[in-house]
Amino acid sequence: MTWSRSVRWKSRRSALSGRSMPGSAPGGAESCGRGSSVGGRGGGFRGDEQGRELRQLAIEGRRSAGLHGAGEAPDPRAQVLAAVRGGPTTIGIVPAPIESDLAPWWPLLAGGDATLPNVVARLPFLAMPNARARGISALVLARMEPEESGDDSALIAIETPAGLSRDRIAGGLAKAGLPTFTSALDQVVDGVHHYLIELPGVIVDGDPRLHELGAALGLKSGRVAAIGAYAVPATLRS
Repeated sequence: MTWSRSVRWKSRRSALSGRSMPGSAPGGAESCGRGSSVGGRGGGFRGDEQGRELRQLAIEGRRSAGLHGAGEAPDPRAQVLAAVRGGPTTIGIVPAPIESDLAPWWPLLAGGDATLPNVVARLPFLAMPNARARGISALVLARMEPEESGDDSALIAIETPAGLSRDRIAGGLAKAGLPTFTSALDQVVDGVHHYLIELPGVIVDGDPRLHELGAALGLKSGRVAAIGAYAVPATLRS
């Protein structure tokens, strides 16, 4: 079997390998079902067990540098974010976002603080065809800008007190000169709508099209932020 990926993608993986990496590999359900990082303790979790903790996490994360409320047992993903924020050379691994998550972690990446990490890779690097591995995915967080590989997916977070239709988001992207989205998650935390938009390419904070997107969507409050990008996983060929 053979697989293909551009040299740029290989160099990104090599760059990641020079950083502090978690001890467990992301190849199975157990490792991808938890957050992990060097300096942060990863623990198993399920979506229906951590709603209250992460809702509080989202509130406190926007109010201060703290990642969880006093007296609250931190969610494993909060521990990962804290470890990566506190260590410029630390890399964290968290489960990929899903629509059914009661309290998503990714809105915290849109806070604008210089210590907040970006999504820089998706695991596994190689898409596995076997049934047991299919659908298992995780994202890599690091305090570095994502690099272009030639085949990438960018992630944009939109926060607004009012709901947005997918048609309105698609229209806003077109007006801002951004590509059509390939997926869009809509999650509500404490009455605030959070949209995770995935689209082709690499987009970084400071891109003027992000401001144009906010204007095109008519956002009078809220924010639009690039939270990272990753090389699209390569596929096996027989």
